[in-house]
Amino acid sequence: VYARETLKVAELGATYPVRLQSFRLGDFAACFIPCEVYGSTGLTIKERSPFTAPGGHTITIGWANDYAGYLPPPEQHALGGYTTWRALSSFLEVDAEPKIVAELLRQLETLRGEPTGNGTSADGGSEPGGE
Repeated sequence: VYARETLKVAELGATYPVRLQSFRLGDFAACFIPCEVYGSTGLTIKERSPFTAPGGHTITIGWANDYAGYLPPPEQHALGGYTTWRALSSFLEVDAEPKIVAELLRQLETLRGEPTGNGTSADGGSEPGGE
C-alpha cells in the first residue's frame, strides 16, 4: 500500500499548488486551508492575527477548496508519525506549514487595512505548499 502511495505522490510532480483564502466580515476573519491542520497551527494564526479579541475573532477552516493532506509543523516531522509519512495523506514539503501561516497572516494584514469590512476577500496568488 505504501509503495502504491509513493508512486501516486510522485505523479503529483515536484510542486503542488495550494490555494489559500481569507475573508473578513467586520472584525471577524476566516482563513481557508486545503489541509488537515494541527491545532497548534490554528492557534498560531489566531494569536498572530490582526483580528484579535476583544472585538475581533479569527478562525481557521481546514479541508477547504481542495485536499492537500495533513499540514504538520516542521518540528512534527522530526518526531515522525503517520501524519508526516510521505503519502497521499501527507505530501507537502516539510516547511509548508510556516509558509502557509505566513501567507495567511499577510492576507489578514491586507484585509485589516481595508476600511469597509463588508465581506472583502483576499485570495493569495502564491503557492506556498509545494516542493
